[in-house]
Amino acid sequence: MTTPGGIQVTRNFPPRKPDDIDPGYKGEDGIIHPIMHAGLWIGYGDVDGNDYWRLQSKVVFDGFVEPLVGSRTSGGFAVRNRFMSKDGGRVVCDEITRYRFERVPEGLRLRIDAEYRSDDRDFYFGDQEESGLAVRVASPIRVQGGNGTILNNRGERNGAEVWGKQADWFDYFGTIDGRQVGITIAPDPNNPRPSWLHARDYGVVVTNPFPKQPREQREPYIKTRVKRGETFRLSYAVLIHDLPADQPLNHEAAARKLLESFK
Repeated sequence: MTTPGGIQVTRNFPPRKPDDIDPGYKGEDGIIHPIMHAGLWIGYGDVDGNDYWRLQSKVVFDGFVEPLVGSRTSGGFAVRNRFMSKDGGRVVCDEITRYRFERVPEGLRLRIDAEYRSDDRDFYFGDQEESGLAVRVASPIRVQGGNGTILNNRGERNGAEVWGKQADWFDYFGTIDGRQVGITIAPDPNNPRPSWLHARDYGVVVTNPFPKQPREQREPYIKTRVKRGETFRLSYAVLIHDLPADQPLNHEAAARKLLESFK
């Protein structure tokens, strides 16, 4: 993804060497999670026992459900995706997600509204840390190996301070070519639960709307159950910002506008 001015704010996909090598990582290719981290995406480590975060089960595009609309300053579309079981034999649930874009003075604002439903069976979301709306930032603005900063609404910074804590919003930002650029994400306060952050200095932050496990494991401690015929909704607001480095973003004011967009 790029800012309206053309500066890339998410990591190359697929990643490229040497630009996206992660300092200190001892893996074979030198790059952390080259396939799972696509840029800005929604992913879940456990839906009814299926792992869509690590791409072990498929999410299949099933078409647009509303006409694409757009102008010079705004646009939007809505899609239906089908979450398939690992063996591909059944649909676990349908996802309908609406994306709305709007040019704003700070850059580009994005609203994401996702709905999950099955008319055939009950299903559940597990409580893995790898679940929710996620971003993998461009390598120049990551904390580790770049000049970036992770900031939450309490003023806490970077992975050691923000990981595992509830957050009304966060921003992952840095400087490229004399511009302060980054991505601010605010979950809807009306989501079923407050979100907490799974954050890493190598460039990823996940806004997780499910319970936090007392100790990380694949099996869920708490399942968020969705009954047959019911709809489970999650919404987020995103700001892709781009301003002169000597006139940086007012993080609190920008986040306030994102949160006000839910009213």
